[in-house]
Amino acid sequence: MTRLNRRSLLAATAASLPLLGAGQATAAPSAGSAPAGQMPGPAGPAGPHGLPRVPRGGQGKDKTTRVLRRWAQDTWRSIDAMAEESTGLVADNIDDELTTPARYTSPTNIGGYLWSTLIARELGLLTAGHARRRISRTLDSLEHMERHDPSGMYVNWYDPHDGSIVREWPEDGVPVTPFVSSVDMGWLGAALHVVAQADPSNRRRARALYEAMRWDIFFDPGFGDGPGATIGGFWLEDPGREDAELLPPLAGVEGEDLWYHVGHHYDTAISEARMVTYLGMIRGQIPAAAYFATY
Repeated sequence: MTRLNRRSLLAATAASLPLLGAGQATAAPSAGSAPAGQMPGPAGPAGPHGLPRVPRGGQGKDKTTRVLRRWAQDTWRSIDAMAEESTGLVADNIDDELTTPARYTSPTNIGGYLWSTLIARELGLLTAGHARRRISRTLDSLEHMERHDPSGMYVNWYDPHDGSIVREWPEDGVPVTPFVSSVDMGWLGAALHVVAQADPSNRRRARALYEAMRWDIFFDPGFGDGPGATIGGFWLEDPGREDAELLPPLAGVEGEDLWYHVGHHYDTAISEARMVTYLGMIRGQIPAAAYFATY
């Protein structure tokens, strides 16, 4: 998959921003120059954000396409402003002036940045070389970030400036126990899977990270009357919570026991955890019957 449907990409780009700014609105101003470090698009008359203008003829005659492209440009400008240039990690959210990004990122945010970079490439908002280098920088960070090695899974919060695990919440200093979220890892795993198909130069590295992931570490075969269900996730350390239980890894991987989030299962087909089910089925680590058993 080296070329993607352009109209679908426009719609997907417009839809990707809520995932990156979960819990806080992320808005792009309608005018102004591109922020420092903005990588240029292809040559052509510049639009209000330093991006190519949509021509008035041809594709520009379609009002829906023009609107979607404007949303795509504004969305990409917001994502670009949230990205830490030195690490290729994107903040969870940013203020409406695009000046103060959050001091934390998650696997969902990182995954959204990866697929958004590919979409920006396809729409001509980035050159192929710029997109390749951005993705490579993010993969550099992922390769060196601390994770749960037996399963290949990353924890929920990292500092985008250096990729270190967030152990105190930046706003108030509240302690954070490293938690591996099934939902977040589903989005990052999906993004790596897409990069491995759509970016030949980064294929090997993205596939290595993706293939190290064990999706059955989230799958509880003992749940309900069917084949089982995806669990919310697990802590790497004792969180001191009543809903955490020290158990052997569900996948049977080697390593110390994990504090699982007991009682938290996803049993509906349309939950975000469906990505874990899809990826687990692809890898042969979760039975296909698990999908058909959901509500």
